Amino acid sequence: MDDNVFKPILTPLSDNDKVFLLALARCNGTATTNELQAKLGKKGPAIQPYRKRLIEAGVIESPRRGELVFAVPYLEEYLQKNGI
Repeated sequence: MDDNVFKPILTPLSDNDKVFLLALARCNGTATTNELQAKLGKKGPAIQPYRKRLIEAGVIESPRRGELVFAVPYLEEYLQKNGI
């Protein structure tokens, strides 16, 4: 799965997108935008561009307002184990 699924998903992403995903993985795969802002040391709408790009890419999703989860199965575990 690493070479066929995860690497093709992660390779085109920016470094900041990857840092965002790693922060989400460290929240055990479900986080509020406030939790991610705190983990990333960003305030206000600073994380919105990353959130938007990753949702559009199908890597994460927002099941409820202000909440983010991984849309790709096992990506959270991969990032927790391997980092970026």
